[in-house]
Amino acid sequence: KGDESPENAMLKNKAFFEMEDLRTTTLQYPSSAPKFVEGKKYAWQINIGENLSQLFLVTLKDEYEHVRHDLNPHMSESEIDEYIRKLKKEKQNVILPNILRTVSRTINQPCQNGGFELGDFSNWDGGLWGTTFGGLPIGIGLNLNNSGYISPSYSGSIQSDNYWGRHVILPDGNWETSGGFDPILSQLTTPFNLSVVSPNGGNFSLRLGNPYRFKGSESISQTFLVSSQNFSFSYAFVLQESHSNCQNGTCMVNGSESFFLVRILDNNQNEIYRLEEVGFANNPFISFSSLPSSNFQFKGQNFYISQKVFYRDWSCVNVLLPPDVIGENVTVEFITADCNASGHWGYAYIDNVCQGCTGTGNNNGFNGINSVSTNCVPLQVCGAYQPPVLNGVTGTLQNVTLQLYRNGSPVTTYGPFTPTINASNNTYCFNLSSSDFPSPPNPDGFDVVTTANFSLNGGTVPVSSGSLSGTVPGQNNDFFVNCLNPCDSFKASVDINSDLCCVKLNLNQPASFANLKNIVLTPISGSFVTPITNFNSLYSSNLSISTVSSSNITISPKIPNPNIIVPANGSFTNLFNICITPGPNNNSKIAVTWSDLQNNVICKDTIVVNCVKACIKKDSLSIVCKNGGGFNVKHYFKNIASFPISGVEVVNINPPGPIVNPNSFSFSPNIPNDGTTQGVYSFDISNVGSNKTVCLALKYKSPDTCCYCFDTLCINIPACECDTTTLKAYIRNGNTGSCCYDLILKNINVTDFDRVDVTSITPGVYFTTANLNSGWLGGLDYSNPTNIAIYNDPFTSKIPVGNNLNPLRFCLSGYSTNQQTIVVKWIRNNNVACTDTINLNCLPPPPPSQCVNISDESIICNPNNTITYKFRITNYSSSPSFVIRTAKLTFTTPSIPDITITNDASGLLSIMNGGTSDVITVTIPISNGQFCFQIGA
Repeated sequence: KGDESPENAMLKNKAFFEMEDLRTTTLQYPSSAPKFVEGKKYAWQINIGENLSQLFLVTLKDEYEHVRHDLNPHMSESEIDEYIRKLKKEKQNVILPNILRTVSRTINQPCQNGGFELGDFSNWDGGLWGTTFGGLPIGIGLNLNNSGYISPSYSGSIQSDNYWGRHVILPDGNWETSGGFDPILSQLTTPFNLSVVSPNGGNFSLRLGNPYRFKGSESISQTFLVSSQNFSFSYAFVLQESHSNCQNGTCMVNGSESFFLVRILDNNQNEIYRLEEVGFANNPFISFSSLPSSNFQFKGQNFYISQKVFYRDWSCVNVLLPPDVIGENVTVEFITADCNASGHWGYAYIDNVCQGCTGTGNNNGFNGINSVSTNCVPLQVCGAYQPPVLNGVTGTLQNVTLQLYRNGSPVTTYGPFTPTINASNNTYCFNLSSSDFPSPPNPDGFDVVTTANFSLNGGTVPVSSGSLSGTVPGQNNDFFVNCLNPCDSFKASVDINSDLCCVKLNLNQPASFANLKNIVLTPISGSFVTPITNFNSLYSSNLSISTVSSSNITISPKIPNPNIIVPANGSFTNLFNICITPGPNNNSKIAVTWSDLQNNVICKDTIVVNCVKACIKKDSLSIVCKNGGGFNVKHYFKNIASFPISGVEVVNINPPGPIVNPNSFSFSPNIPNDGTTQGVYSFDISNVGSNKTVCLALKYKSPDTCCYCFDTLCINIPACECDTTTLKAYIRNGNTGSCCYDLILKNINVTDFDRVDVTSITPGVYFTTANLNSGWLGGLDYSNPTNIAIYNDPFTSKIPVGNNLNPLRFCLSGYSTNQQTIVVKWIRNNNVACTDTINLNCLPPPPPSQCVNISDESIICNPNNTITYKFRITNYSSSPSFVIRTAKLTFTTPSIPDITITNDASGLLSIMNGGTSDVITVTIPISNGQFCFQIGA
């Protein structure tokens, strides 16, 4: 019946479906009879007279008669009976359906167990297709509504319950050879050792499917929260040649072959990626050989046809996911299927899902669309590619093609399009202009897919940018030619309230639009919090709210109006307040759908609400520049969640690129949810420049891992290039009497400084000397002797990097106090980027009446309660012929004996007029405190 569910129909006819050994035709009914046509319309959802499905009217001895027919040329009657017995055993398995009905996954979880290293199917869901419905089609898209499909949903290992082992974790000690290789390929006429575990993987992998034919098909899938555009996996496969695959090296694919398929679906079930593989000898990655004979046996069974077996060694696949799925759930699904005529089998190996493909090995290559510059011609479609690698040989790019699609089918009216290819950085761009579309498209709107074709080992390897839905999920929406997109006038937006999870709704439609029946709001992520509030009374005569629930808000006409009355300006501003619970990464999304009076969808729009419910209270944040680069961050917080916090994990970094280490942290003890106990998460962040802002999405977890919450931590990266661990200026080899010093520079890693200026900022103090060392240019500006400019040699080069740079020796004059200050300036583009300040202690000239002066003093404390006092004496006598031969220190504090000096470091004291002695050393019998003396000569 047209109003009856398939489940009820199956239940009512269960007895008939389970009958076996039907000896005669039980029912004869003309296919043109009205009841049959009505049933056909319901079963295949087609209209009377349409021919969209094929019907085969066959009278069978029993439901396994076609199996006997297929196997009869190759197996004995007893072997066929044993084969059918095992098929019946699979049908009678009551454990398997129960397992398949148990769903193991929940949404908003990261991709996990991608290498099956847990040794089971944790985090994965699986499915089986029935074996009597003609297999699965390929090439034109997989119809997941085919009869016999069991939704992907199981948990745990099922290989012990599923007789045929269609989902098997390997190695299991039973399937693989003693060397860990595929047992079928190792026995071909040209044997091949295919490891059952990826060479770049861990200890386990998955075998999906088996070497037993009979139209079997199976899948395994995982739904996970996307944190990066980069997705990867490794696979290998073994597919028996079908009658349509190859004849004497000529290969024709007609859609009936056994195959391997990978699909990625976004949160709205749009297909955003597809990989489809069949046995195809012209593909350089695929090899083939023959089974040894028609009597070939495996595991005691003799039902193989002596034909070719196609196989592919382990290959890595890298996928660039659309940027708008980050923070949303996607589903990756792997599918294998036997040929749809029941005579040929196929299976695949899967590993390294979401884990990256490290090391060497075969690689499918990569092609991804990075951007479509605008949604209206003229526009630019740009992408990037990496060539495939096979057995150490890298493919060579032949060309890149662009294909337009509408409703998932190729559009050949326009093109071909020629790209600009940059081979040095493996990128390409297609420039599309109005001249590329001489006839206006009707309807307008296209999806784009690019294919990079590579030559490799004498063959061609095409690498597609993605699925038929284009780079923007959804059909016919990548770009428009005439930009008369009717949805341009239908927009939804929100204004933020103080509560970030409650927003004011704004709706825009064409002015005075008269064909609007309703507007429906549906949460894509998160759920509505009812009731709605603050309905704007300005629109009470225009519309009403007919439905309000956690999953639906419907805006309808005001009775008795047949349509919603749109204001003259087309806008419902601040229509009402709507609250929504947080979605993944605190991004809640709302779908808005406008429908006309005939219940047709006019347009759709999506609202993103950054709904943040705080689970921690930020106390403080410290960031310190690290010696050698990078920063150390300490994040202090208090727990205000509904559970204790046992750990924190970084789930997203915006913008991408910075490295956080560690990116997860466990607290011991747990941080209680009392709102007072302080927790601290300390980590290093690198690969980020100064004066940048980096935001981390942090996931706080409960001790039992059942609960978690998200918070965003934004860090303002300081300008650490000016930190003393990176830049520093200092002096050495100084003389306080002459006030001359060497300038030493430390520049650890800054490579773009144009020059260094040295400036005296003490009033009246100026440079008298600026002697530049080899490799340096510049000098003293004599019109402004308070500044020295220093350049690298040649002038056009930058200030070099080094820990002990010595550009010049300088001397100062004009000082009258004991402290002088100079500033070292690091210059970039004529702007001061960093500064360093140096204080000098040059002795000012003595008063004219003074005859001697002391300089270069130092004091050393000795363990015997004495001090060692070192100094120099300068002869300032007014008599040019006066030579100092002896000097005396007369102490006024404390009261100790005078000290007479007759020698300096070079011997007998002899200081000419205007000269300075070598270092003089005396021992003074005091241990601490101040001492004062007069000196005479």
